[in-house]
Amino acid sequence: MASDQLKAFLRDVDRKASHSSGKPNGLHAEPVTVRANPRALHAEQVTVPFNPRALDPKKFSFGRQRRAAIQLTKYNAARTQLPKHEFERLVSKGYIEISEAQSSIAHDVVGFLRACKSGDTKDSLHARDDYFFNIVAAVSHMPVQRNKVLDGGLTAKSPSVIVEQPPCVTAEEVDRQGKLYTAERKILSKTAWIPQYSRLPFLIGIAIAGDVFLLFTYTAQGKGQHVELDISNVEDRARCLRAAINVGRYLKYIAQERLLPKLEFEFNRPWVTDRRRLVISWKEVDKTYCGMERADRRRLRAFYGECNDVPYLERAKSVEEEAGCLRVLLTPVGMQRLPNDVEEAKTGRVAAS
Repeated sequence: MASDQLKAFLRDVDRKASHSSGKPNGLHAEPVTVRANPRALHAEQVTVPFNPRALDPKKFSFGRQRRAAIQLTKYNAARTQLPKHEFERLVSKGYIEISEAQSSIAHDVVGFLRACKSGDTKDSLHARDDYFFNIVAAVSHMPVQRNKVLDGGLTAKSPSVIVEQPPCVTAEEVDRQGKLYTAERKILSKTAWIPQYSRLPFLIGIAIAGDVFLLFTYTAQGKGQHVELDISNVEDRARCLRAAINVGRYLKYIAQERLLPKLEFEFNRPWVTDRRRLVISWKEVDKTYCGMERADRRRLRAFYGECNDVPYLERAKSVEEEAGCLRVLLTPVGMQRLPNDVEEAKTGRVAAS
C-alpha cells in the first residue's frame, strides 16, 4: 500500500473509532498519529513476543494473574469493537494495557474479545473458539488439533479439540448452554488416566456450550479445580483469555520438565496400510484386518480368545467379522519401559515366559 493510501486508511479508522462512542459497540480511540517517516511508523507497530514463564502446578489457577497485562495498540483496541467503558474497565483491572508495541497474541486476543459467532450451531463456535486455542498453542508451543472427521482426520470418538499427544488438554463443544454438563461428561467418558500420565499433576478439560466455558482439572481420582465463565459478559471474556494463558503456561511446564512421553501413534487418528487399519485411543486399540482367508480369520479369533487371561498381554473386548474383514477391539496394556528394580524385572520375565 502506498504511503498516501496508508495515511488515508489510518485516518479513516481513527475517524470511525472516535465517532462511534455514542453507539452500543463503539470504542472511542485517541487519534492515531501518522508520521511521514516510514521507520517511525513501523516502530509504532512493533510486535513483542508473548513468552510468559511456565506455571508451577502447585501454584496453578485458571484465574491466576500475571504481573504484565496483554499489550494492544490503540488500533487493535479499536478493532475489539467494545464499548469505551467496557474496554476501560478491562484496562483498569489489569487485563489489557495500551502500548505502542503489541503482543504477538494480539490478533487472537482481539478476535476473542469480539466474540463473533457465525450462527447458533456447534460448527459456528469454531472460529471464535479457535482464537482461545491459538493462545494456548502460542504460549505452550504445543500442537492443537481440531477434530475434522470428514476430512479424513481424527475419528468420531475423539473430543472436539485436543492439545499434544497423548492429549493433556481435551475440549468438547456443543451448541446450547443447557448441554454444558453433557460436554463435560463426554470429555470424562472419552478420556482415561493412562500410564503415560503417571508423572502429570492433572489433565485439563474444557467444556464449551454456546457462550459458556467450563474449565476443570481432573486426575484418576476425579475432578479438581473448576471455573465457569459466560463470555457474553465482557469481563468473563477477559477472564477466559487469562485462563487460556494459564493453561498454556501449565503445558509449558509439562514440556520443560519432560513429564509426558511422546507417542509413536497419534490418538484417534487412523493408520491405514494395504490390509490393516489401526486406531489407538485412551481406552482401546481398534484393529481391522482385511483381505484375510476365512481360515486365517478363524485362527486369529481363536488366538485372541485364548489370550484373554494372560497377564501383560492385550486382550480382546470384542471380535467381529464384516465384509471379509476381522475387526478386533483390544484393551491397552500400558507402555513399555525399563523395570524399576530387580523384583519388577523378575516379574516381567515370568509374565513374558
